[in-house]
Amino acid sequence: MGPTTGGEIPAVPRLPKAEDFPASGRNALGRPVQRILGWIVDSILVNGPLSLVLLPYLSIREDGQISFDPPYWATVLPVVVFVVYQVAALAWRGQTLGMLATGIRLARYADGKRPRVYQAGIRQLLPAIFMLVPIVDLATAMLGSMQYLILFSFLWDPTGLRRGWNDKASGTIIVRTR
Repeated sequence: MGPTTGGEIPAVPRLPKAEDFPASGRNALGRPVQRILGWIVDSILVNGPLSLVLLPYLSIREDGQISFDPPYWATVLPVVVFVVYQVAALAWRGQTLGMLATGIRLARYADGKRPRVYQAGIRQLLPAIFMLVPIVDLATAMLGSMQYLILFSFLWDPTGLRRGWNDKASGTIIVRTR
């Protein structure tokens, strides 16, 4: 911006509204099905192989009951690896493999550029905190389910921008790539 005259305050560009995005095509708002399918693809790609770490802790007792008693580190490892994968991919390319497959990307809400590392980190750590809660009773199970409330909060965004709580906290938005 150039200099102002007469003590004017320079105009600050406003943040985009839902009507500022095209209805379809590149840079249109990502559709809910794209987000959900992208997350499922990423979960399978990352956590599928990591679940092999948990297999030694799964057994069938003589009475036919299934026993599963992993150490805490073995349940934390997939969460940590998933978060590192997400943050690295989003900060590097603005999309994960699941997002690439479903035709969406993560962008900075203010200017549409690739997110910064801290934005990708905040976006992933917010739901991941709740993934790390060990489920020992109903209260901790409810607390652990907060991750899904955060991940799917974009479904009831009153602004029409389809931004979840993690998007709002990190200053990001999901848009289409095609």
